[in-house]
Amino acid sequence: MSHVRIETSISGSEKHVNAIYKTPKIGSSCSSNVWLPLLVTSCVPVLFVPIAESAFAANVTVIPASKENIASVTSVQSAIDGTICGGPDHGICTCGTCSCFDSWSGDNCECTTDTSGCKAPSNDALCSGHGDCSCGRCICDKSFYGPFCETKDGEQPALCSSYEDCIRCAVYEINDIPCQNLDKKCREKIGLYKVELIVTTEDFLNCTFRFNDEENVCDYKFSYAITTKGETLLKVQNFQCKEIDLIAAGLGIAVAIVVGDFGYVAPAFGDAFNVGTEETFAFSNNVQVGNAKNATVSFGYRAMATVIVGSVWGNEETKLLKIQIQKPKLVSIPDEHIGVIVGMESPFYAWWNLGLIREVYFATSDTIPVKNLKKGICALFQYQLLDGTYTEDDPSGQCEAKYISHSSTRYHKSKGNCQYDAKRMERHEYVLRSSLKTSRSTDYTVSTDGALQKVTSQDYVKYLLNAHDQIGAYYESIMQLNVQGSAQKTATVEGSSLEAIVEQLGLQRETLLTQEFKTPCKDNNCDSVISLFKQYKNSLSNGNVGKEVSATALVDMVLVARKATKEDLLRVLKAKSSTEIKGQLLDLLGAVQTVAAHEAAKSEFLNDSEDEDMFLGERYLQALAVATRPQKEIVEDLLQMAQTEHRNVKFYDSLIQSMTAVTRRYAQLEGNSYETEVVKKVVALLQEKLDECSNDSCKLKYIRGFQNLKCPKTVDNLFKLAQESTKAVSVAAMKALRSFSVYLWNDEYRAKFEDIFFQVSKRYDSSARTLALDILLDMKPDYDELSHLLQFLKSSDKAYEVKQYLLQKLRMIAEQCTDFAMMLKSVIENDPVLNNYHVLAPRGLSTALSRKFSTAPSFNASLTSLQEMSGGVLKRGIVDLTLDVDNEKTSLFTLGLYAGGMSSFVSSNDEDSNDVEEEDTTAGMELLVQGVAMRPLEFFNGKGELMGHVWSGTASEPTPAYQAITLLQDNEEQFASHNGVILTLRSTGAISIDLNGQVTMSLWGRNAQSKVEQNTGISMIGWLSLDTSFTTVNVQFSVEQEPQLHLTSALDFSGDPALCMQLMQPKSALKQRFAKTITLVGTSHRVLRKTSKTMKLNGLTHSLNRKNNDMCNLISKS
Repeated sequence: MSHVRIETSISGSEKHVNAIYKTPKIGSSCSSNVWLPLLVTSCVPVLFVPIAESAFAANVTVIPASKENIASVTSVQSAIDGTICGGPDHGICTCGTCSCFDSWSGDNCECTTDTSGCKAPSNDALCSGHGDCSCGRCICDKSFYGPFCETKDGEQPALCSSYEDCIRCAVYEINDIPCQNLDKKCREKIGLYKVELIVTTEDFLNCTFRFNDEENVCDYKFSYAITTKGETLLKVQNFQCKEIDLIAAGLGIAVAIVVGDFGYVAPAFGDAFNVGTEETFAFSNNVQVGNAKNATVSFGYRAMATVIVGSVWGNEETKLLKIQIQKPKLVSIPDEHIGVIVGMESPFYAWWNLGLIREVYFATSDTIPVKNLKKGICALFQYQLLDGTYTEDDPSGQCEAKYISHSSTRYHKSKGNCQYDAKRMERHEYVLRSSLKTSRSTDYTVSTDGALQKVTSQDYVKYLLNAHDQIGAYYESIMQLNVQGSAQKTATVEGSSLEAIVEQLGLQRETLLTQEFKTPCKDNNCDSVISLFKQYKNSLSNGNVGKEVSATALVDMVLVARKATKEDLLRVLKAKSSTEIKGQLLDLLGAVQTVAAHEAAKSEFLNDSEDEDMFLGERYLQALAVATRPQKEIVEDLLQMAQTEHRNVKFYDSLIQSMTAVTRRYAQLEGNSYETEVVKKVVALLQEKLDECSNDSCKLKYIRGFQNLKCPKTVDNLFKLAQESTKAVSVAAMKALRSFSVYLWNDEYRAKFEDIFFQVSKRYDSSARTLALDILLDMKPDYDELSHLLQFLKSSDKAYEVKQYLLQKLRMIAEQCTDFAMMLKSVIENDPVLNNYHVLAPRGLSTALSRKFSTAPSFNASLTSLQEMSGGVLKRGIVDLTLDVDNEKTSLFTLGLYAGGMSSFVSSNDEDSNDVEEEDTTAGMELLVQGVAMRPLEFFNGKGELMGHVWSGTASEPTPAYQAITLLQDNEEQFASHNGVILTLRSTGAISIDLNGQVTMSLWGRNAQSKVEQNTGISMIGWLSLDTSFTTVNVQFSVEQEPQLHLTSALDFSGDPALCMQLMQPKSALKQRFAKTITLVGTSHRVLRKTSKTMKLNGLTHSLNRKNNDMCNLISKS
């Protein structure tokens, strides 16, 4: 037994921990409840203990344990607080290993999976978009720091103002002022917090809060950090300040503020914008856009002008500024084509108050884009000369502005947490979202008297696809002001008040906030859904389904079709040239998901119609189920339609699946939940319909609906169906439960899944058992739980295929997770009965594997294949293609095959084949598109129907199983830039799928072959654009690929069944395109730059496992 003693001390908190641990010898039985990683150096064990206590350094001293200090410690404890496995709420310790509860991970369950600690107040972006969330804490990108990566190097912390209510409350308490409401506001914004008073000055106290009373104006230095318990810790310098010293000096006032020991003299705005004077500035705005991964080529425009600013009314604190813009110029970059900026001649006015622009006043003739540009220029005259955090309104919204002085004349401002209606729409799945990274800063140079001399303001935006972060665009805008000459006299205006002057001049009152603008279409030059239909109808042909061109067509059409009227959409549907491509047009209407599109589709196909029309109606419903922008009106209409069962059974099945899938997405919208009224009505209808069912086929339909709805309240009912119903219903209920988030399952549910897998209370179908096993493994079993599962391999249960499935799944997970592999190895090695060839190599053909489908430069995608066999033939098979980003996965397409009652056609010496209960002969295909279960495709039902296919050969021809074009990305947002420009950022993607299958069977030769081909076209397109009255700039980037997947199988049942499976990816190509355009008013020249790159990707055949290879060799020789 080895021992180690740990002593820790944390500076600033005087917290000391002394602990002695004993650890088991390698290979010995477990005698303590802890497994601690030890590094043994010179025979002295050294324990590495992670220390995390807010933002303060910990000193760890490792001391070899003496005999006097050795204690019989039998549990692993945290070196910080002595808790076992993070405490009773984090996990439990079993035989040296911590088994963590949901929401916790790590060797000692010290790592939370909750990401809320990575979100700054009033900001939903993880780590402010500048880092990665790990263990509930942010790991910042280079050049960013802070608990939320919210601050750029060289800038003041970005969240100082978020904590001002908390600091103000503490200041009020020190000064005996009630602060109950402030405390409540603070807790609503940041949650739990505490304030700690610091006596001495610390370097990290880099936020400033100003407190005013009748006699004092005091600045308090403070810092913020997040503790390991998720609590906000605010450290504030002791509350001691002196009275301010007001000294009148000429036209202005210099305010000397002395706070504690860090005194400084900050000039006020005594010489800034003196009433009756004006100054001239040279203004420029360089705007460049381009490829986010290759920003070497300059492309954009430069605006220039002379700006004259005069103070025409006011006093030392409040002034009315008159601003005139003269000689505006516009040129393109790099071509230097000259454009024009019109409408800038009328002066505008600004209410300037102690460095803040409170309001702006315009002539009634000024247009929106003119006012936006003027606001951008006006905002440059908004600045502060005291370090601290201020709330400012500017063209970017209401922002937190952090000022830090570099000298007595140079100041730096960074902006963050700008509150602006971004009109954000995004996918719920992280993998299919886009990321927006921004940086906003301004540098000011003033005279020794505080008058503005030079301003440089920069906005930087990077927009990337999460699914392929090598594809994206950037935008950079740099505005500069430079004073020209000295101040001159100017005329003033007379008025008793600011309001009176504004009314006298007939001006319109506005804030600095930018207004949205879009250049109206001229000369019928705007795209319409009808014109785009004519352009893309060939791309949407049946022969192009499964190819990139059809996916690109859908992407380009969906944006315009969302603005189309019902009448225009009906014109497209009823056009003669649309007859052959109506399926693809219905894919478009489903993706559009507007009320107009729904009514157009419904009036054309969703009424009582012929069977062919019902097939097309199903096509629309399937597209609607996968669409991303659910409307309440559509949910209500689908609910109304589902009240009465349709005479077409297949159509009604698709209606149920579409209604539930759309309802789930509607419940996920901000402000909605499963408690939203219309959602509750859908749940109630499903349950009511299910209760009325008298046969299995009826129940299966509504169980699939529950699978698509994923309402947590339906879990208990699904468990009841799984445990008490027929085989078919039990398996369907288990499939539905498998689709729920693993975080729903607790120990009570674990026991129920174990009951099904181990058949404790009754016998279950093998598919129900393997599905229960899938869920138990998804729950990340600990050492004891894994050991318990492995006991099944030693049992006398003759379900060898289930045993083989368990082994295959364990091997698959072990290949993906090193920690799991080590734990699995330990369990097997510590159990001599289990560690035996006859136990670990059971008979059976079931397989489970996961392979990389593609990597950079293509998309990161994985392929998972699960094949459950029974009696020598396939019983349940799944091939799942997922898109992977970081640790997130999103299923793009899942192909499921099922069969039953086929063992009688296959001779088998397997003992378990004789133990299988007789069941109906059936086979079919189940499809999930982006996690949405579609109506299954049935191949045959009954032996007579099967033999009919065999003798007629109808199954020998390739049969279409699924053809559709559906949306992938569907994201849109706006970014208000400092120069009055609004960026529109969009990313839209689509996947076009053509799936067909072929089966041949020879009873004479006693063999069967099957082939499933999936042809896929993927198109992902992003846009960064801006539109003003004088220029239009567009950046478009795209990535396209046509990956294919072929799954073939050969079964020889002339003797002992032999199954050979092959999974192949033919070679393909990845295309990246990038286009930039700029159009200037005043010139007919349109600057266009295009680049493209094609990368060839080799084909491959996936290696499955050794047993499959042996089977393939055996069949090839027969």
